[in-house]
Amino acid sequence: MIALLIVPLLISGFILLTKHPFHFYRLHRYTGQLLYMKAAGYGFFCVMCAAFLAVILKALFTDFHPVMALAKWTSFTKEDHLNRMWSWFICISVTSIAIGYLWAYTAKVIYVVKFIKALVSDLNRKQAIVPKDIPKQLKLSVLAPLMLESPMNALFFHSMLYKKSILVTLDCGKVYVGVVSRIAEPNETDAPTQEISLTPVMSGYRHKDTKRIYFINDYANLAHVDTNINIPRSNITHSSWFNEDVHKQVDDSFVGPRQPSDS
Repeated sequence: MIALLIVPLLISGFILLTKHPFHFYRLHRYTGQLLYMKAAGYGFFCVMCAAFLAVILKALFTDFHPVMALAKWTSFTKEDHLNRMWSWFICISVTSIAIGYLWAYTAKVIYVVKFIKALVSDLNRKQAIVPKDIPKQLKLSVLAPLMLESPMNALFFHSMLYKKSILVTLDCGKVYVGVVSRIAEPNETDAPTQEISLTPVMSGYRHKDTKRIYFINDYANLAHVDTNINIPRSNITHSSWFNEDVHKQVDDSFVGPRQPSDS
């Protein structure tokens, strides 16, 4: 009978991991036995909460006997004590799964409330949020802690959030300057930013020997055309913020190292 509690324990833990925004976006980190242990850990907590809730209800409402009522209604076996055990198992299982759902959806509500409070408090935004972009901004607020853990992910994230230009170098030598318009969200198996969508401002290439950047394409007059480019993360070798004035000032400005004197 005790072994059967493993089933609701794992189910409630898995529900929490897949429905809770914080845990779902980190599922790609858990594989194999680690995923089972994570589900079992959170499931155990849900089962303990269900058992604790049963004790509290029994103490507060002495005339409330759902287990006995279920045992009489179902009659799994001819022995009363076995019927009560099965009824306890059903009640604990259903309650633990309900706690997993409640925990996950309460977290979603908390994220929404935090987002609304941040939105209301930030009345002096330089760029007002369009109503249709609110769901996207809400999702970004949930993703923010995960994205800021990696420097390159943080760069892409801030580019998309603040509409700032970045410079991206691909393994083929191609160079793009633009604003990130979309990032691939993490899922059960893949980490975030496995692919980005970039709205280019200009593009060019790096010289194969000197690695100096040469810009040859300007997209400034193509605002009415969808020029978004989807770039796999695996093809990106370098990325950085880009300021055209700073680039012009620094580009080819170094006179070369001094030759050491022979002495």
